[in-house]
This record gives sequence, structure tokens and C-alpha cells, in this order.
Amino acid sequence: MARRWLWLQLATGYGILELALWTSGRNQVLASWSVAVWIMLSVAMQGRSATDLGIARAAFRRGLIALPLAALASFALILLGWMAGTLGPLHGESPVWLHALSYTVWAVFQQFMLQSFFYLTLEKLLESSNKATWITAGLFAAAHIPNPVLVPATFLAGLAFVRLFQRARNIYPLGMAHALLGLSIAISAPHGWIRNMRVGASYFHYHARAQSASAAARYPTDVG
Repeated sequence: MARRWLWLQLATGYGILELALWTSGRNQVLASWSVAVWIMLSVAMQGRSATDLGIARAAFRRGLIALPLAALASFALILLGWMAGTLGPLHGESPVWLHALSYTVWAVFQQFMLQSFFYLTLEKLLESSNKATWITAGLFAAAHIPNPVLVPATFLAGLAFVRLFQRARNIYPLGMAHALLGLSIAISAPHGWIRNMRVGASYFHYHARAQSASAAARYPTDVG
């Protein structure tokens, strides 16, 4: 596949992703679906096998090493949260199990985007797995701007995820490890910093919505 077309796939995919992160309402919904479709079509056109993409059974067992590593990191995060007095429940109206399940599915898809699309395409274009690793981690972190907790966390995690993908090409254990780490951050980081794991425009909007909801709870409107 022509190099220019691969660069176009990358730039367009990341551009639509940023559009989804920095818009709201119908525009955000449209951009979110568009980036998912664009990435899946791009991956399909590149013609890699399921094994190369990390979506086959191959290397699943070897990839499970990601889980104990993520568990240790999660334990450290929760311990730090407990010591700092910032440990709290998951935010949201959904039951905890549903919240965790839906986030795990989302984490697996994030790993598909990160590894099967961005990393593999960059590796081919740059002809260097090391350069592709650092740039992929940088793109992952940049997608979490302006969250002061998630930007550095996702850069470090991105480096680790790509290195693990290089050793055991399977995105499913990585997705589970991603979910475990993300949920641990969600309950242990200061809520005023992390704002319910928000990134992009919603990071700023979340504070306003939270204040509005708090005011509504204190001063309910009399109807009828």
C-alpha cells in the first residue's frame, strides 16, 4: 500500500478522533462513529491477518502476563489513594458490574485502535519498532489532554502496552489490563483532578455540569 495513503489514513483517523474529543452533542456522536468506521476500514484495507492484528487466539496466553503487572500497578494506585484519602466509589448511575464491563469493552477497542491501527501502521511507515512505540504512546497521551492525571498515566501505560504487544500479539489481555488500570485510577485519583475520567472538551464541561446538578439537588424546582 502506498506510503502516502498510509499517512493519510493515520492523519485522518487521528484528526477525526480529536474532533470527537473536542466537540459535543450530535457532532461528537457523528465524529465518534466516523473514527470507529474509518479505523476499521483502514485496517481492513491494509490486509493484515487476524494474528498480525492481535485479534486471533494466537499469543493470548502469553499476553496474560499483562494482567498481573496491571494488578500490581492497580494495587499501588489504590494504596496511594487510600493513604491520600482520595479513594472513592466509581461515579455514575450504572451498577458497578455494568460500569466495569462496559469500560472493559471500550478498553479493548482502544487497544485495537492503539495497536492494530496506529502502532502497526507507524511501524511499517517508520521501519522502526522503537520509533513507532514512542510516537504511539505520545499519540495515546495527547488524546487524553487536558486531564492532568490521564496524560502522563496514558503515556507510560502506552509504552508498556506497545512493548507487551510486541512480545505477545494479542489485544484482549491488554484491553483487560487497560480496564483494570483505568478503573483503579477512577477510584483512587482526586476527583477534582480527574473529573470522572473526562478528556477533551468534556473535561471542562464536566465541572459546570457537576455544579449545576449539585445546585439542582439543593434547590429542586417546584412543578405543579
